[in-house]
Amino acid sequence: MLTRERLFVSGSRTKDPAQHGAEPSVDRVASARPVLRPIPRWVIAAGVPVMVLTAAGAAWLFLGRGVTRDQLDALRTAGAFGIGLGGVVGLWLAVRRQRSAELDLLQKYEAHELAVRAMEHNELDARERRLNELYLKAVEQLGSDKAAVRTGGVYALERVAHDNPGLRQTVVDVVCAYLRSPYTSPGSLRPRRLGVKRPLSAAASARVRSSSRAHGGPSVAVVGDDGGLQEREVRTAAQRLLARHLRPGLRPTPASTFWEGINIDLTGATLIDFELRDCQVGEAEFARAKFVGAAWFSGARFTSDAVFSWAQFSGGAGFFGVQFGKDAWFYETGIAGDVRFEGAKVAGVSWFTRTQFGGSANFEKVKFGDRAWFGGATFASGSRFTEAEFARGATFAGAKFVGDASFFAARFGIDAEFERTQFAGDVTFGKAKFARHAEFSGAKSKSIPDFADAQFSIKSRVGVTGFPELDWLDLATSSSHSESEAVQFTGKTPPADAEFARPDPPDWREG
Repeated sequence: MLTRERLFVSGSRTKDPAQHGAEPSVDRVASARPVLRPIPRWVIAAGVPVMVLTAAGAAWLFLGRGVTRDQLDALRTAGAFGIGLGGVVGLWLAVRRQRSAELDLLQKYEAHELAVRAMEHNELDARERRLNELYLKAVEQLGSDKAAVRTGGVYALERVAHDNPGLRQTVVDVVCAYLRSPYTSPGSLRPRRLGVKRPLSAAASARVRSSSRAHGGPSVAVVGDDGGLQEREVRTAAQRLLARHLRPGLRPTPASTFWEGINIDLTGATLIDFELRDCQVGEAEFARAKFVGAAWFSGARFTSDAVFSWAQFSGGAGFFGVQFGKDAWFYETGIAGDVRFEGAKVAGVSWFTRTQFGGSANFEKVKFGDRAWFGGATFASGSRFTEAEFARGATFAGAKFVGDASFFAARFGIDAEFERTQFAGDVTFGKAKFARHAEFSGAKSKSIPDFADAQFSIKSRVGVTGFPELDWLDLATSSSHSESEAVQFTGKTPPADAEFARPDPPDWREG
């Protein structure tokens, strides 16, 4: 029987199973309980004859000669006392037997409980081993050269994650790693915009493919390769897995398929007709990702930073109604098609510095909780910031608006910087509200900007040297503010009969 001082040894180190989560043995549990010691046999063997001889001697002593009445009463009393003492001893023995039976039953019960716990532990261990085997097998399937096997690996991982919440982030990481692997979409021959290079011809692609294989380069799907079409199906299955389990469903009760608190890292991934509508994600990394076809994020909620910097969208992108819990990064992002952000909310800073908008850009009714940076951005088609709210101001310094630009009823909380901004189409700031400063120094416009009913606060300072053709006296009388004399226009005001038309701006639209 093991004692508390005797511990099992693993390797060369002695460990206490109670400290390391090991299951205690049955003997250990039994030794921890008080056990009644049995009465030695020699005590019983010697005690019975002694009691008999003592009783016989007492009887002979009193009965062998004349006994008085008092002596006889004393003898009866002694006998009664002896009988009572025997009853007490018998009762004590019965209690002892009962206690011994109870302790024995308790030990058997605890041994049974221990056996049950050991069985449960073994079952849990077996289940974990089976889970690890399923996980490793699914990961191995993703590395198969057969598309059907890879697709099966995707669904096997989905099953593992659904049944084991603790592995969901790990499974998502594996799926994202697969989507980050090198791949060229078979649909990449469509015309690209925003300076994105066109793919090689079929012959050139074949030469590159053969050269890559000859030099041991990575095997990726290329244009015209049937394997590329099959790989496309595998990737779309992986994308659907993410969308299916990142969608919480109707509130307040989330869907049973929803995986909460998931972060995704798709840096540099090639994503085909990617969709995360109405999904909820923690941190989202899409830096340098390539979106082939349309990309839909409408109604999505990013609880942490969302990074799309240097990403390329070959088609349109839908972000309307998206909620960015922290910063939204679109630094130097290229979007060839139309992009829609109407109704979106950004709690943190919005970074659109040097972003290329190839199609129309709709930011109508977007709420920018922190500063919005659009410096150096290019809007190749129409852009709408109608009723947009810039809580901490906005910077469009050096931006280029090739099409029409509308800031109708927009609200600028701190300042609005449009230095060196170039407007090739019509531009309107009608009914816009400027809480403090508005700077247009060095700005260029082909048409006369519309500031009808724009509102400037009493502390506004307006730099207008960029629009010499605009009659700022007329602006001062048509715009609304508390005290017009408090508004400072730092630009030069031309006479009433000034010529507002001017030749087209230089080749900045192509630059």
